[in-house]
Amino acid sequence: MSNPANRATNLIDENWDARVAAKYDRRVMELFKPYDALHSLVKLALSRTLPDRAKILVVGAGTGREIIHLGLDNPGWTFVGVDTSQDMLEIAKKNLAKAGLTSRADLIHGTIENAPNFQFDGATSILVFHFLKDGEDGSDSKSQFAFGLSKRVMPGGSLVVADLVGNLGESRFESEFELWETGVLAEAHNPESWAGLKSVREMVQWVSPEREVDIWHKAGFNMEGLLLKWLLLCCWNMTKI
Repeated sequence: MSNPANRATNLIDENWDARVAAKYDRRVMELFKPYDALHSLVKLALSRTLPDRAKILVVGAGTGREIIHLGLDNPGWTFVGVDTSQDMLEIAKKNLAKAGLTSRADLIHGTIENAPNFQFDGATSILVFHFLKDGEDGSDSKSQFAFGLSKRVMPGGSLVVADLVGNLGESRFESEFELWETGVLAEAHNPESWAGLKSVREMVQWVSPEREVDIWHKAGFNMEGLLLKWLLLCCWNMTKI
């Protein structure tokens, strides 16, 4: 899925055109090996807590892949997908039509602030949050985004967030990033993926796991647990307080 902030080269590009958008699914799967498993975990986590008929907000809807993962096995779920890239949403429309999900998904071009002021049963934010700026005064993009989601998830509702976290420059960070680089070089066989990974390092607004937990807690979410930890990628399961 795409993010509502600046995008790194070929993966995070503010002026994403259709050519780059068309490569997104292949590129993200080259960079994030557990990408399909991540979507499966998101589906399992939401299936445990949401009712058979639920309305879900997907922030960073991208090419529609996430909505398809969630929707095919849950016929009573409906979706609102938000993305800043119109080209990505055009691809999503086609993918949703092929999957027979058009009538169950509304797609909106914009940011979290363009999403309906509706109390959703659940929400997701996959590979989005790490691109947003951070600041301690509460006026930063990360906090604004978290509070924007909080306003749109009902008390007791579920939120799943997956993003990159880490203390840039610390030994553990450098070790895990080196492993990531080694894996991309060994398996992707694609110079563009290598360049994309370098751009991700530069463009991600890195924060520690502790800082991330604090941001979401202040926005009104309780961390239920860590669904996935893969190198610098963490997937969190939360409940709206």
